[in-house]
Amino acid sequence: MTSIFVTVSFIETVSGTSILTGTATYRIDYDEFVHYNFKAFSSTDNEHMINRIQQNTIMLIIGRFVLDNTQLNVTVTQAITLDLKTIEPQPTVYDLPQCPPFGACSAPCKSCEINKNTISYFTLERRAYDPLTTRYVTSEIACSYDAGSSRHIGVQKAIESKAIISACGKLYKGNNMVQILTSEIEWNHTYSTNKSNTFLEKNMINFNKKRNQHLMSYEDRYQNKKPKIQQTKVIVDEKKRSIRRKNFFKRE
Repeated sequence: MTSIFVTVSFIETVSGTSILTGTATYRIDYDEFVHYNFKAFSSTDNEHMINRIQQNTIMLIIGRFVLDNTQLNVTVTQAITLDLKTIEPQPTVYDLPQCPPFGACSAPCKSCEINKNTISYFTLERRAYDPLTTRYVTSEIACSYDAGSSRHIGVQKAIESKAIISACGKLYKGNNMVQILTSEIEWNHTYSTNKSNTFLEKNMINFNKKRNQHLMSYEDRYQNKKPKIQQTKVIVDEKKRSIRRKNFFKRE
């Protein structure tokens, strides 16, 4: 899973039986709401993950996100009904807590804007499948972080080394991009391009050559330290050996 989306949402509309589609809303401020489309697959195999999604209910939604033509689409992997106390018998969007969703994404870094000891930015780009439109889209996620924090001291080098970046934090829906105000950033050096694989292979070959050279150098030093044993030449008296042979055959 290359993206994670977690938020408390108000289910506005829902339709379907085994394949559920609808619209939902989460609240980021007192009078600021964000709407998104969702799709969920409900069956006996995953009924413990997705409870019955009903209209006009408040639920904890966990899934994957993608921004397709400025529209936020979410594939639901888990949905939990929240039993919240409300003023009216039926909950409304105004009963939602004021909190932005949690978002996480893992992808290569496309571009960056590094500002020393202050807020810096980088953009992750990935090709994602959108089940709501049944097509692949290129998704760009803008991430911000504090470059002055000691926790993020290695981020710049990780970006320069073309590592796969994993960022998580508060998620915001921009006009054309999803934005993550990062709280945690991790990375790994799993390369996927042929150029990167060739680079790794060359590094491994060079490492093996240096290792062999070090071993050969150690062997030479070891041999030079060994004490030289003087070889003694044994002189054989051919006459005595001939007499011994004659006596041996006589006994037989």
